[in-house]
Formats: sequence, C-alpha cells, structure tokens
Amino acid sequence: MNRFTKAITAPARFAAKGFTWLGRSSGDVLGLLPGGRFNYASRVDPMSNSIVVAVIGWFGRTFPEAPLIVQHTDSQGNPTIESAHQAVRLLRRPNPWYHGVTMVSAAAMDYVLTGEAFLRKVRSLDGSNVVQLWWVPSTVITPKWPLDDPTVYISHFEQRVGATVETIDVDDIVYLRWMLDPANPKRGMSPMRALTREIYTDDESSRFTAAVLRNFGAPGVIVAPKEGRGVGAASPEQVADAKARWKDSFSGENRGEPMIATAPTDVTVVSWSPRQMDLKSLRRIPEERIPAAWGLPAIVAGMGAGLDRSTFSNMAEAREMAYESSLIPIQRMFASELTRGLLPDFDTRPEAEIVFDYRNVRVLQEDENRKAERWVTMVGGPIAMRSEGRIALGLPATPRDEVYTLRFSTVEVGPGAPEPAIEPEPVSANGAT
Repeated sequence: MNRFTKAITAPARFAAKGFTWLGRSSGDVLGLLPGGRFNYASRVDPMSNSIVVAVIGWFGRTFPEAPLIVQHTDSQGNPTIESAHQAVRLLRRPNPWYHGVTMVSAAAMDYVLTGEAFLRKVRSLDGSNVVQLWWVPSTVITPKWPLDDPTVYISHFEQRVGATVETIDVDDIVYLRWMLDPANPKRGMSPMRALTREIYTDDESSRFTAAVLRNFGAPGVIVAPKEGRGVGAASPEQVADAKARWKDSFSGENRGEPMIATAPTDVTVVSWSPRQMDLKSLRRIPEERIPAAWGLPAIVAGMGAGLDRSTFSNMAEAREMAYESSLIPIQRMFASELTRGLLPDFDTRPEAEIVFDYRNVRVLQEDENRKAERWVTMVGGPIAMRSEGRIALGLPATPRDEVYTLRFSTVEVGPGAPEPAIEPEPVSANGAT
C-alpha cells in the first residue's frame, strides 16, 4: 500500500481530551463558551450523540437524492443541462472503490458536521487531467498559509497519517466550506460550536438514565443496622463485601428479588417517583436546538420534540420545509464550491456551473391531486387548451383536444356589459370548429 492510499484510507482519530475539529484542537475551535469555566467541548463526541447522528444521517441520506449536473446559461439566460459532462461523469464514478453517491454522502456529512469537506484529485501521469476523486476526512487534513505573508490566502494543504505529514498542492484539493468562520475567514464555520452545551446535556441525561437502570432502577438505598449495631463495628472489608452482595442480589436481572435480613435492619430507599425521574422535558431542548442549527425541523430528523404534534399532512409540509429552508441552501453552497474547485479542470466557460438537479426529487414534486385540480381550473378558465392539461397529467392527447373550453355559466355582468349570448362550439387552436 503506497503512501497516498494510506493517507486516503486512514481512519479519523479523536483524542480523549480534545476532540479534533477542522484540523485544530477543540480548545481552539470550540473551547470555553462565553460566561463559563467548563470546557464542554472536551467532554463531548458529537458523532456519539444520537441526536447529532440522526441529523447528520438525514443529510447523508438526502444529499445525493438530487444528482449533480453541469448547467450552462446562454446570453439570453436560458439554461442548458449537460448531464453527460466530463465533470459529471467523474462525480458519478470518482474512483474504482466507491460510487459518487457514497462520496457525496460522506463529504456532505463532514460538511454539515465540521463546516468543511475535502475532495482530493488524482491526476493522470502527465498531470494534465483529473482522473479520480477521493474524499478525505476533515480530521486528517488542514489548509496552511504563511504567517509572515498576508498576501497568500492558502499556500497548500497538509494531510496527516500517523506521524507522517504530506504536503498537497492547492490545485489538487477541492475545498468545500460551510460559509466562512468570522474568527478565521480562511476556514469553514461549524454550527457545532454553539451546540456543545446541548450535546453535553443530552449525553449526561442519557448516562444518568442508563446508570440508574443498570444499578437498580432507583438512585440507591441506605442499609442501617438497628439497636446500635452501627457500621462502625464492622471492618471496611465487611462493609464493602455487604455492598457487593447487595448489588449482586438486587440489581440487574435480580431486581425485585426478596430480601431476608438476619439482624434488625433499616433499609431506606433513596429514590424518586417515576414522574420525578422523567427526563423527557429536559431532553427535548437538545432535540429542538440541535436540528435547528441547520434549519432542520425536528420532526424530519425523527425527534420526539416534533413527532408529538405530527400528522401525515404536516409531515409532508415539514419535509418540504426541510428541503427549501435547509437542504437546498446548503447544497447551493456545496455545489458552488465544486464549481470553483473542480469544474475549471474540465470546463473554463464562465457561464457553466455545477448544480443539483431537483427535477425528479419526490419531496419537491407537486401533489398529484392538487396538480389535477389546478389544470382542471386552467382548462376550464379558459387559460390552457385541453391537450395541454392532458399532457401535463400524463394522459394522451389527440388533435380533438386542441381546443379551449368555454363554460355556459360564464356571463359578463355590470354597466355596459353586452347581452348574454349562446356559447359557440369549442374552437380549436387553428380556428376550426
């Protein structure tokens, strides 16, 4: 395995005390939030949080639904779709090991999670043509620039594989950025910085619930001997042994087993009622705010915060909203970076651009019933010919359908209106009756 293959296939690595974001340590990128002394970023791993995984997974699944195409706009503003363009063919088959859908999905999840995604170009032997594309995890690659020369924006990229650092030319990386980070306009901005408290809150709530259920189903008990037989008379070893035997006998699968005391003993259960232990309301806040960072309705990500009030009707509306207010704007930024970083290797026309093709995306298609009602209204208006309506609804049209429909009930009224007349026979587009 050569060094390039090792670099591409190297797994992302996360430090226990500094989750690496955007090639920098968590203390630099996320760090201490305003007004706090606790570094939440060092205690969370976003991809181990179920809410974040649900949100990122939604983007990973839906991002490739609209295929990437090249669109060329002529001088009159008329777009021409070039679905067989060389750049499109490469995006569909980027390398011998995975499909373009897989690459776009991986880059999209990296993009929305960290604010940056990287695609590495592999050129032909003479260096003239781009023949392969590989997704590189943002955790192992970093843009670099000279600190003593402010005129250079980005000079190169560095990719890390273990202790080895490889320098990559800027022309061999497609650098995809989510907006621009105000703290460093050369880098992408991750929405995660504002979410570390919410992720930590949800993680701690989950740990608390799991620990309680694992231990006993209640926070704990106090076992106290009666009649002055205090634990002071017992050795630390005896106390530890009694505690271990209690846990073995009454926790886990042994919950609910009877207890028989051989001496007078008080057992006090330190617990709350099921209602007091219910963390549902506390966990709803992360469920609402984490998807909101990407403009995504919680209901679409499957969060309980949205499912409580969901119906089949508003679920369809929520999915449309997710596309229009979240996915499509993000895809537009994503595609614009592909246009800048990849298309010039294949097409130098300034009017050409890489875009997502939404023509066959099911969520964005008009409801068939509403579409039929709209065309019935237009044909009966008359605004459109009957043949146009039939073709729009996928029905066959004949020359007899090249007519406008005039209703008998349509009569002009008001001052100066002519006398009502008998409606003539339908008139075809060429004037024949």
